[in-house]
Amino acid sequence: MRKLVIVIAALLLFASCGAVQAQYENYIGMFGDPIPEWHYPNIVEVDLNQPRQIYILAILDMYAIDALTGAEFSIPDMPEDLGGAPLGSMSVTWATDLVIVETGFSISLAWQSPQPGPVVLLGTVELTDFGGYLFDNLLITFQPHPITGNLGIVDDEYEYHDAYGFDVILNTVIFVPSESNTWSGIKSLY
Repeated sequence: MRKLVIVIAALLLFASCGAVQAQYENYIGMFGDPIPEWHYPNIVEVDLNQPRQIYILAILDMYAIDALTGAEFSIPDMPEDLGGAPLGSMSVTWATDLVIVETGFSISLAWQSPQPGPVVLLGTVELTDFGGYLFDNLLITFQPHPITGNLGIVDDEYEYHDAYGFDVILNTVIFVPSESNTWSGIKSLY
């Protein structure tokens, strides 16, 4: 019994060390909040007919990198245009003017001055689903740039570091009326 307890304790310690190690890497991903929570899968809910701001962030290895001056990645699954009404709308605003964006959301970003970490805002996505483009477990992945093959960041000493893509799942939440929200109250909005 004692050997079993020691083996289980050793396995738990090994597993927890792996989880801690995973957080000390560089990540680029999309999150529902400007200060991301670490949970997988990373799910962002979009309320039907309500604008939703989503944050594209770089999370730096806090033991190795203090700031970044560039980032390179692609988001091939990102819808380029929702077509407006009746489907939805989407706009992307990058946190720098030094942007190279190619078709398919292949992105290279640069800053003139270092952006301090450990969390750096790369851009924001303003997204509204009007009901014609319902997100139901829409997986958006962050992948290497197709031309350079890079998925990573450039630190404040202009050295390149690999990063991991932190994927996001978008789900549209349809408002369901309750006793406090009657149909007559909802109809009055239209």
